[in-house]
Amino acid sequence: MRKPLRTTRGGGLLTTEEVAAILGVSPGYVKQLRYMDKGPAFIRLGRAIRYAPGDVTAYARQVRNG
Repeated sequence: MRKPLRTTRGGGLLTTEEVAAILGVSPGYVKQLRYMDKGPAFIRLGRAIRYAPGDVTAYARQVRNG
């Protein structure tokens, strides 16, 4: 049985650092993916970048399944 991806904040929006922890990569790598438009979909709130947990899960499944 697969382990579900764990999110923080009870399903609220996630920071870059939280996404990095979920995916097991560095925050810098998540930023690089965002810059190259290859990572999970993100939301820009002013200067802040946030991610919806469902988008992070969908990205992880897409990468895992090729």
